[in-house]
Amino acid sequence: MNPSAIWNPALEWLRGAWAAFAGETEFWAAIIGAIVGAVVGGVISYILQRAAARGAKKVRDEDHLQQQRALANSLLFKMLRIYSNFCNIHQLLEECFADAAKHGLQADPWQVVRPLANPPELIHFTADEMGMLLAQKDNEVFNRVLPMADIHNSLVDALKVFATLRMTLTDRLAELPVVKVDGPLVSAAFTKEHAQAFEPKMLEVNSLAENIRERATKDVDEGVAP
Repeated sequence: MNPSAIWNPALEWLRGAWAAFAGETEFWAAIIGAIVGAVVGGVISYILQRAAARGAKKVRDEDHLQQQRALANSLLFKMLRIYSNFCNIHQLLEECFADAAKHGLQADPWQVVRPLANPPELIHFTADEMGMLLAQKDNEVFNRVLPMADIHNSLVDALKVFATLRMTLTDRLAELPVVKVDGPLVSAAFTKEHAQAFEPKMLEVNSLAENIRERATKDVDEGVAP
C-alpha cells in the first residue's frame, strides 16, 4: 500500500481541524487564558517561594543572634565569677596577715593563712563561647579573656593543695607535747631533731602560701575584671 494514501487524508483532516479551531475565538480565549494563568501562577509561586526563603533566613538570623547573646551572657557571668573569686581569695589572705599583725604574731605565712572551707568551683570556657568572642574581631579582648579560666583554676587548685599540705603538717605537729596556749598561738616542745624532720615540709607549705598570696594580689591589681 502506498504510504501517501494514508498520510494525505490525515494531513487534510488536520488542516481542516486547524482552520476550524482558528475560527473559534472561544477556543483561543481558553488556550490563551490557560497559558496566562499558568504564567501568572508560576510568577506568584516564585514570589511566594522567595518571600518564604527571606522569611526563613530572617528566622535563622534571629535564632543565630539569640544564640550569640546567650553565649555572650554565659561568658560574661563566668568572667564576673572569676574576678569575684580573685577578690575574695585576695581579701581572705590579706585578712589573715592583718589578724596576725594585729595580735603581734611573728609567724610564717603557712601558719597565718587559713585554708578555704569551700574553695571556688573550677570554671571552663566552652568552644562556642570562645568562637562567639573571636567572631567579634577584637584580638586584644580575646587574648585577655582566653587564659582567664586557666589562671583562675590554677589558683583554686593551689589553694586546695595548700589546704592538704597544711593539714598534714599541722596533724604531725599536733603530736608534739603542748607547752603553752596563748590565744590563737599554740607553743609546743620543738627540739632540734623535730626541726630537722619538719623544716623541709614547712618550707614547702610556706613557699606555696607566699606564692598564692602574690598571685592573688597580681590578679586583682592587674584589673582583669571584664
